[in-house]
Amino acid sequence: MQDDSQVLLVTKDDALVADVNAALDSTDLRMQRTDDPVNAMKSMREEITRLVLLDAKLGEKTLLDMCNELRRSDSGSRIAILALVTDVDDDLAAALLNSCADDVVFRKIKPYRFRIRVTSQIRRLETTHDLALKVKDSDTLIDITSRLVGAGELSDNLFAITGLLSAELDVARCSVVLVRPEVDYGLVIASSDDPLVRDLPIDLRRYPEIQRVVKEQKPLVVSDVTDSKLHEEVLPSLRSVEVASVALFPIVRNEDVIGVIFLRFAKIRSSFQDRELVFCQTVANATAIALRNNEILESLRAKTQEVVQVQNQAESQLRALAPYEGFFRGSVDGMIVLSDTGVVLFANPKGVAMLGMPESSIRGYLFSEMVTPGERRQLEALTLNPDQQSRAVDFTFGAEESELIIAISAGGLGEDGMTLLTMRDVTEERITARRLIDAQARIIEHEKKSAMMEVAGGAAHELNQPLTSVMASTTMLRRLMTNIKDSPLRLVETIEKESERMASIIRRLSKLTEYTTKTYVGKARIIDLNAVSDDGESGTENDQ
Repeated sequence: MQDDSQVLLVTKDDALVADVNAALDSTDLRMQRTDDPVNAMKSMREEITRLVLLDAKLGEKTLLDMCNELRRSDSGSRIAILALVTDVDDDLAAALLNSCADDVVFRKIKPYRFRIRVTSQIRRLETTHDLALKVKDSDTLIDITSRLVGAGELSDNLFAITGLLSAELDVARCSVVLVRPEVDYGLVIASSDDPLVRDLPIDLRRYPEIQRVVKEQKPLVVSDVTDSKLHEEVLPSLRSVEVASVALFPIVRNEDVIGVIFLRFAKIRSSFQDRELVFCQTVANATAIALRNNEILESLRAKTQEVVQVQNQAESQLRALAPYEGFFRGSVDGMIVLSDTGVVLFANPKGVAMLGMPESSIRGYLFSEMVTPGERRQLEALTLNPDQQSRAVDFTFGAEESELIIAISAGGLGEDGMTLLTMRDVTEERITARRLIDAQARIIEHEKKSAMMEVAGGAAHELNQPLTSVMASTTMLRRLMTNIKDSPLRLVETIEKESERMASIIRRLSKLTEYTTKTYVGKARIIDLNAVSDDGESGTENDQ
């Protein structure tokens, strides 16, 4: 319930006045009394009235006429009308309600019930009022947003918006101020009191409130500048322009304050309602988006001009190529002419066929985008200093399944920075070269295997005969020493065991089929007999 809520009682009955006063004594409502309907209308116009109590003893006609007159004068439904009746009269109650009375209560007042009926009407009015304000704010914000993002110059749109804010909040001046990152100078780009203000520079040392908002990145409301320590040094200048209160709302982009919505009031604003704070900050946020969109638009315009300039330059260079066009088109090699920025200006039929793209798609295309990412540095080196290249460089085009290898050489063309690329399809040559290299590698590997097998076979043959003699002699020695007392049989058994091991190695040497090596000592490598023999025999732990 608001502190300025007021009740107007229209009656000639002093006892009723006393009863109403007693019932409302514990509330924040202030009551005024009048016994003249004319004075009642005058009081409503001069005072803030929330609730009108009409005494039925004034007469039914007077009661109904006052209800109708009060409702006609209250276009915004800002008041509630309660009729105080003596008894239950259905016809009178229906007539009063039809005449826009909000409720009918008994004149014989019971304080608790009466307070409930009165306060419920006040709350209803406040809810209706708040809803109406929200609808109004929404409509105004939609209007402001449509202006910010709509057609027309941003400066004109911002001026219109400052005017809307001034009218909405009863502001003496509303300005949009942009600030430098150093927070030393600002630029007023729109002001509600002057449509010609577009780029007015201001020294922010004279505006401590702007510096505070930029620093703290939150809204600032100063209800009375004469009682503000922030404005002590600039108070004389504020008085000279009749500024009593100020309110500022930050325009934030990417977590940086780039400007403020600056409101100046000629009368002291004791407080801001929450809806007003939210409303103003929403406008500031929309302004930030509009400024960003305006920058994007300007950037697009600049980019468009740049593209047009490049196109004009390309057309000029193409005209310079006209004398050579017949030579280029008749060449058996692919030829492409690049501008000084690497854009394709011309491609002859052979070059178009190599790249596998329509000529209309190739012209104007950045040539470096056609090669694989890993080869772009090579292309850049080739085209930056074309006259210093003494040989062609291979580049890969197309997808893996349809890969194309093209040898490209480059040379300068004319005085406009153009580059002539001569292209030759070397895909088959490179594939054939790779096949030859692979075949040579296989031949060398086969020769290694053959040599290894020959060496192994010869070694096995040469070792096998003396080993057979050693094993036979060892067998005979074992038999002879069997009957000799204290004979060294263990030594004979060791000779026999190691001879068998040598025989196993010889068998594996004679069956080598693959050339496989293993680490031996340090960096040395030897043939891995266990891995390459066919018989599946495995050596002992000491085979290395």
